[in-house]
Amino acid sequence: MSEVSYKKPDQVRSVAVLGTGSVGASWIALFLAHGLEVVAFDPSPAASQRVNDFVTNAWPALRELGRTQEQTPPLNRIRFVDTPAEAARQADVIQENCPEHLDVKLALLAEVDAAASADKIIVSSTGGIPPTAMQKACAHPERLVVLHPFNPTHLIPLVEVVGGEHTAPEVLEWAMDFARLLHKQPILLHAEASGHMTNRLQFALVREAVACLVEGIASAKDIDAAVRYGLGPRWSLMGSLLTLHLAGGLAACKAFSTIPPKPYRNGGHRSRCRC
Repeated sequence: MSEVSYKKPDQVRSVAVLGTGSVGASWIALFLAHGLEVVAFDPSPAASQRVNDFVTNAWPALRELGRTQEQTPPLNRIRFVDTPAEAARQADVIQENCPEHLDVKLALLAEVDAAASADKIIVSSTGGIPPTAMQKACAHPERLVVLHPFNPTHLIPLVEVVGGEHTAPEVLEWAMDFARLLHKQPILLHAEASGHMTNRLQFALVREAVACLVEGIASAKDIDAAVRYGLGPRWSLMGSLLTLHLAGGLAACKAFSTIPPKPYRNGGHRSRCRC
């Protein structure tokens, strides 16, 4: 248990958003819709106008979803500052979206970790870097947690919560609660993995879709139709494991796990199912 007292999610009033590309701008729109102030940093001279345009375009969808009652986006609640450290000092929570290069993230995290008081949680959007690797830059690694969204962040509910070797348990709980406060659907990963978990599931299907196309099983249009009109609607109601359970329970899972991997034409092998 950490000795630091973190601000509760419903007490957060401002977020430092570091990196305002497509992911960062989408987070900003969501934060604004939930009444939060945003202190932003991005090295691009065009960042401020790009964010304003993104939020303006995203606002009608957020209103339709009931995330906000405000008629127009409150762009006055976005402030850009000159350095990541300045943003970290001014906000209650720090949210990182810099490029997916470990050395870039380490440099940024070292700067904000040194600038922000120890009671400020640092949340990373990284889609592939394990948090333990990023914690090496931090004097307070216990406050760093991954909150991995899926594009577009302001619309897709799912976020993956991933802790590193040094992440405090209460920080994991905080991240789950903060995500729910933003009307997100968080899932907690119990182990670190490159790319986390959902991308692993997604890419398994993408690999099979490409294989079906290469092997001439169906056209690209019909392969996508199989997902859009078959798997997609069913998976929106139940996941693949529940579907398998309803189809035959544990016996079906065991039978499925014994299916031998089928070789690709290039001589490689598909991975075996691990239920």
